[in-house]
Amino acid sequence: PPIAAPAPPPAPPTAEELALADLRATVRKSSSRPFFTHRNVDVEDSDASDEESNGDEEAGELEDTGSGNGKGSGNGKGKGSTTAGGGKKRRWFVRPRSMARWLYRYFIDEIHPKITLRVNTTTTFAPPEIYKETLASPATFWLRAADPTFELARRNFVPTASWLPDVYVFLPHFLVKMLACPSCGRALDKNGLVPPRRICDVDRVYYVVTWQYYCRHDGCKKTYRGWSKALLNSLPGAVQHAFPAVLSQKRGLSNNVMAMLRVCNQHKMGPAGVRHLLIEAHTLRFNRLQLQYLEAALEYVDSTERTVERATELRQATLFDHFDRAPITFPPFGSFSDAEGYGGQVPGDRYLTEMLERGIEAEEGDADQHTSLLPMDQGSLDDSYKFTKHLASRGGIQTYSGLLSITGKFYLRQQLLALTGGHEERIPLLKGIADSLRKYGHRQPEVFFSDCPAKDKSLILSAFPSLGEGLTPMAAAHGLLELKMHALVKISVLTSVLDIDRLVGCVVSPLLDQSRPAAHIIVSLDAEWNLSRTVGCSILQLAPHDMPDHIFLIPVSYFGLIDWQFCDLFLPCQLHKLAQLPPSLLLLLTSDRVFKVGSKVKGDLTRLKKQFVKDLACVDEFTTIDLKDFASERGLLERGEKGTLDSMIGKFLGFYMEKDETVRKSNEWERLPLSQAHQKYAALDVYGSRLLYEHLAHTARLDLVNFETRLGTPVAVLTHEGGEIAAYGTVAANQPKRFASVHVKTPLRNRLVVDIATIEIPAAAALLHLSTARSEAKAAKTKAGAFTFEQLALRANCKSSAPAGFSIVSQVSLLLFDQRTLPLPVATGPSPSSTSPRTSAALPPTPSFSAPSAPTTSFPLDPALAALDPSTAIRVDLRAPTSASEEAALRAAELPPARKGGVTIEDVDDNWEEFEVGDWEEEEGERGFEFQGGRDDDDHDEREEELMALMEDLGLGFAGKRSRSGSDDGAADDDGLDDSLDPSHHIPTSTSETERLIAQLKTLVEARDDPNVPAQEFTRIKKDLFHAFQMIPMSTTHGMRPTFLRMLRDHILVWDPVIRAKVDAVCRKEFNLSFDQMLVKNPKWIARRCPRYVPLPSILVPAIQLVYKRCGDAKDATTHLPLFSKKAWLKANAVLELAREGFLSDIVGLVLYEEAGKDKYGLMRYWCCRGTGMLEGGPHGDVYRKFGALNASPRLALACLTDHRTSYNLQSFAKHSFGVDWDYHHNLSFINRTSFLLNYLSENISGADAYRYWTNGDLYERTKETFGICKLPEILLTRLGMKSYENAGAPLIKMNSSDNWLRRRQGVALPVLPPNTLAARKYYFQTLPSFFLSKTSTGKSSFRLEDFAVRWNSTADGVDRVYITAELLAAYGKIWDRVNNRRASEDLIKEGLAELKLSASVVQNPANLFPTFITSPRPSALDPSSSVLNIVESFIPSSLSISITKSSPLPSAAPNAQSEPRTLFSSLDDASRLNTELAIDSSSGTSR
Repeated sequence: PPIAAPAPPPAPPTAEELALADLRATVRKSSSRPFFTHRNVDVEDSDASDEESNGDEEAGELEDTGSGNGKGSGNGKGKGSTTAGGGKKRRWFVRPRSMARWLYRYFIDEIHPKITLRVNTTTTFAPPEIYKETLASPATFWLRAADPTFELARRNFVPTASWLPDVYVFLPHFLVKMLACPSCGRALDKNGLVPPRRICDVDRVYYVVTWQYYCRHDGCKKTYRGWSKALLNSLPGAVQHAFPAVLSQKRGLSNNVMAMLRVCNQHKMGPAGVRHLLIEAHTLRFNRLQLQYLEAALEYVDSTERTVERATELRQATLFDHFDRAPITFPPFGSFSDAEGYGGQVPGDRYLTEMLERGIEAEEGDADQHTSLLPMDQGSLDDSYKFTKHLASRGGIQTYSGLLSITGKFYLRQQLLALTGGHEERIPLLKGIADSLRKYGHRQPEVFFSDCPAKDKSLILSAFPSLGEGLTPMAAAHGLLELKMHALVKISVLTSVLDIDRLVGCVVSPLLDQSRPAAHIIVSLDAEWNLSRTVGCSILQLAPHDMPDHIFLIPVSYFGLIDWQFCDLFLPCQLHKLAQLPPSLLLLLTSDRVFKVGSKVKGDLTRLKKQFVKDLACVDEFTTIDLKDFASERGLLERGEKGTLDSMIGKFLGFYMEKDETVRKSNEWERLPLSQAHQKYAALDVYGSRLLYEHLAHTARLDLVNFETRLGTPVAVLTHEGGEIAAYGTVAANQPKRFASVHVKTPLRNRLVVDIATIEIPAAAALLHLSTARSEAKAAKTKAGAFTFEQLALRANCKSSAPAGFSIVSQVSLLLFDQRTLPLPVATGPSPSSTSPRTSAALPPTPSFSAPSAPTTSFPLDPALAALDPSTAIRVDLRAPTSASEEAALRAAELPPARKGGVTIEDVDDNWEEFEVGDWEEEEGERGFEFQGGRDDDDHDEREEELMALMEDLGLGFAGKRSRSGSDDGAADDDGLDDSLDPSHHIPTSTSETERLIAQLKTLVEARDDPNVPAQEFTRIKKDLFHAFQMIPMSTTHGMRPTFLRMLRDHILVWDPVIRAKVDAVCRKEFNLSFDQMLVKNPKWIARRCPRYVPLPSILVPAIQLVYKRCGDAKDATTHLPLFSKKAWLKANAVLELAREGFLSDIVGLVLYEEAGKDKYGLMRYWCCRGTGMLEGGPHGDVYRKFGALNASPRLALACLTDHRTSYNLQSFAKHSFGVDWDYHHNLSFINRTSFLLNYLSENISGADAYRYWTNGDLYERTKETFGICKLPEILLTRLGMKSYENAGAPLIKMNSSDNWLRRRQGVALPVLPPNTLAARKYYFQTLPSFFLSKTSTGKSSFRLEDFAVRWNSTADGVDRVYITAELLAAYGKIWDRVNNRRASEDLIKEGLAELKLSASVVQNPANLFPTFITSPRPSALDPSSSVLNIVESFIPSSLSISITKSSPLPSAAPNAQSEPRTLFSSLDDASRLNTELAIDSSSGTSR
């Protein structure tokens, strides 16, 4: 052929072309980004620019199932590269915008031909070459890219050669005989290739490619991608485990990253931290590849420029000496995030979070099964309030208030994210544990530890009733006798209208006698109802006082217009519609001459009125006598004292009522015939009410302060009727007609002049002392215009703490006798010779008191000690300090003064206010809730290390600082008992008295092991010792505090004498210290090696009293203040009652120490299982310290808790069973499968012995327990008008993914959340007043919050408002109280705030000049201006060296001259194509 003419030389560029090139270069430079970011720093940031656009755009995507309806998914049918029938060849896939062009060509030109090989020229596809094992390479799924080192050795300076990703080729149809449809089991056909899926690995990105498969059979027609979960699960196990990634809808994470996510999250590195770790690894790999490229370029350039030197010098040849040298240009390597270059991408936080949640939820069933199979010989229950600080709030409101954890001896058994402290959402959890223990053959727990045993008792017993069996009644600890009905009392269940009219008619017959218009009847009345009933009562109990041998039980829930014998013809709902009371019963309820007596009887009748609206609608008010009010009115019950039926029967009659809480809180009250247990429970209430009323009625009233009270009598002045004590003083000797412009002697004779001695509440108002002049009205601090006690004191020229100095006029109703000046009462208790319950009601009236006095509650010494010497009852003096100055100093130095009048049960029992939900009181009849203020977690100070050193030897295993309240997260250490016990305990003062007490204590200790003395066990629900000690508030700087704690420890915990002797010998030999010296120096070391025992209450009570006697009043040498303040005495008394009732003593026969191996000295170490210390120092502390996510959603929190629970239990299993750490992975499904296969193949493969102690959960029936967030009980849903998730109807209200997940977990149509939207808060404040119930004696409002919750839920729309509970409404009420308190506080200094606002406006005057030096533009990066390195004189760092290394890498083998030219990229840019051409070996003339 003719030789072609040479091409003419290119024309020189024109001026316009050169200008255009300069402009483009300028644009490239101005648009370049710093190497460390993918964002353009010159573009103004917007809200959207802060999002992780390369990672978070796919957050929220659903998991890729890979199945469809026959039309395909992904590219869809017909869009694959080659169909199964060999049709027309089409493109594999359309290039996504996020994929670089060079990478797209790589898949089309290189990968596609390798996975679509055909057998010769047939339509059958052949397996790819990598699936075939050869001598050169084993069979593999991976198409590995060539190492860039060898490419650079060939002078292939194309950056894409370093960027090539690995490809995982997953073609399951080549791995099985027949690829079956997971749905129908018939053969699948290939349906084209699926676009490659990008997978993020630890330091790089790789891609997965697979086929799409189609089921052609009628009735199926489903499509599956090769990586779909359903198809993977249908493959052989070996193939399943080979798949390397977890996929989402558009991409995925490698198994390595998923494992790293879960492990890091357990060690305080959440998804955000893992993302930074991935960025570090990915960018480090990119920089390493970039350095390889640059180092190779440096070597090439250096070798070219130094040809002469290499010819004259003896030097080792370089990598490029084996190839011909030719001029070459080097394309830029690019940056990490260059979309058309390396294209580095790391998933965002949200995507990693979703993948973490999905990964854990996929294995949640195995984790729950593993936990359910664990034993629980003993239980511990505690709430943590720190953990919820990790959770995100919604609308400024914390969604969950606390984390409830339940542990056994060693294992974490249950965790719950609690909305409130209410029991209703916790009961299913404990019952689930009890069911699992029975189901899997474990024993029920023998003891349960709690920080608030009295509060949690009903909760625990509802799930574990065996804990309440065979106990001595707790009231016996106070010397009370059981109240039993007389044998002649007949209980009649009236099941027909005829029976009711016949028997109740006899009761009301005196009312029908016209000749007796003053005839009246007294009836004790009570009601019971099913736990699920929201309106009305189930059973009505009547005990006519004129018929003491009869008690009537009337099932009012089934009344109708027909006789009871025909009730089977009607449904219960129909009977309710026909509801009508029998005439005789209606007369008894509505007559104003029938006095209904009972405890909270008005609430029972209110419920009954709502049930029988037609009959009782006309009744405005029932004639009722509440026993608590009756006792208070007669002066027998102190203000604020507990007034339940049980407590008053114990106080006034000396008996206790044996009641089963599981009977009261049941749904069996409407099941007829009533069981004997239900009949006894119902009858005992009205029987006790009758006895109590008759006793109170025959007891003379105590004298109250009145107009005739003796002058000079010490009195207390209240803020209002039933309120707090504002001041103390005496009735003034002079009672004029008028004092300080206030009338004293009025016609009602209801005012007295009082000389004030001590002010307790300076800001309280003196109600009768109103300001008259305008200037005085302006000076009055109260809104009512009355002067405060502080103002009156200042007007009288005396300080508020002065012992005397001014007088006021007070209403008589606001005066009480000063209890501090009354003589201490003598210990009393039920005498063995007391009359029987049947005859005690007819006791003659007691004589009137000649002097003003007040009733007191007497708590005798333990019966065992009292039996030795009844005359030596030990009492603790809780009286006030002797002077006002001492009290003032005490308040300033230690704690705020205690509430006057004692601490009520609510002060210590409602500790769930620490959930940030406030505390509330529920009135049984009205379902009313009282808002009360509560403390915040942040208000608690941290506990100092000295206390830990003293108390950690209790064997509780705490670590780190603790709050003053005793819990790991600032929760209140409430004991759940009424510590408002009468401050009348008197400490013996004489030495002989002390010696006698010590002798008695010695006798009791020596008799402890006497088999003839039966051990009394009052409870198996125990108080944690550490929290019991922390109940006593003491000044941390008091000199006697350390000594008191040591003495208290030595009187409560008894060392094992045999082991103590061994430990003492080792201490003397090894450390030259005695046992006691070592105990002071290192108490934890001693505690781990010497078990201790907490003795019975008969020993514990007098022992604690001795410590109180010597240390309670001990004064500090510097401040001269006693160790115990008034509040400390009250709390100390509560601890004493805990000890008396058995909450602190160990259970006889219960193992609390287990051996944990010997130390190097030969001493045995022990694990202590007593208390909640293991729970708080273990799971709670562990999860709080290691939880990696902040502002976590409930879903993420639950997933992390699931992983934490599994990890914790596996570590405990290894530690407590074998004494080693768990050094293995935590994938339970892998471990279970391995254990099963090794045992199944034990005859063929050895290794099953290593798993003989492993409990394989897959071999047992699946558990029904739920963890973390559980379904709400059906009873609660019914009562509050919520729809369940299953029965909500279709379609469900659409919600965001988080709320949708939450409502599925809770089992409701709408999630249950606190008011967290503006619309919900407005509705709360607008609607709440319509549910106002009443005001309490303390002036706080009470509301019918349960009715409010029903209204709320009936109108919830899922947008503005979701479901809510009464507890959540009460919790939000605490916020309302705070707002009101803030506003009221601002009103007190209204004028001062106005001045401050004015002064602030002056400071913020916009006319003022603002300094210009405060702000400046974004600073540019500045290099140092001096001390630049002198290359000639200084040592050259390796990063600045350009010399060729002494040992250059070996060159690659020369290319084969016969090989075909290799074209990796067919459509690269000009620079890449040029460099490929320059890589030709000039010596052979062939392509590389």
